[in-house]
Amino acid sequence: MPRPLNKDACNTCRRRKVKCGGQVPVCQQCSKAGRYCDRSAVSTHSHGTQVEHPDEELCNPRSVLAHQQEARLFNNYIAEISKWYDLSDPSRHFEYIVPRFSLDHPLLFCAIMALSAMHMGKTCSRGMYKLAETYHSRCLQLLIGLDDQDELVTNGVALAATCLLRSYEILDGKSYPFFAHRR
Repeated sequence: MPRPLNKDACNTCRRRKVKCGGQVPVCQQCSKAGRYCDRSAVSTHSHGTQVEHPDEELCNPRSVLAHQQEARLFNNYIAEISKWYDLSDPSRHFEYIVPRFSLDHPLLFCAIMALSAMHMGKTCSRGMYKLAETYHSRCLQLLIGLDDQDELVTNGVALAATCLLRSYEILDGKSYPFFAHRR
């Protein structure tokens, strides 16, 4: 008799026919093996980069991660970019805490996605720039809408997002006004 389908299993574990623990955002099997944890709603082989999401959808990180491209960006942040910030942090907050917080805070999620898309655009997929700009723009809108007493300011989410956005701007390399003195 076949085993019942584990609805929490990632597509990567399903394809490899191994038991998946279902941890989010990256399952233990994929994390241990250093594999991309594919959590797209439908297993696809498409690697297009023309996916655009309306602003309402960008506000729900969990639903956005159902798309393969966004899941890959999120995984890229965890596997690659978070290490830049955690060099001297044995607790690895940017690898463990920030991604978890981002699932409930669109501001932080958009910052992660913008930086990751820019990073992938610079390293392996030039088609990511439009998506990076979309997430960057949305993140700035959310950041500008905050006031000093906002919970996102007091709990550190806005600070983490600002740090990630600064790295985005460095990778982007466009001349921003605060670099005008270096020309």
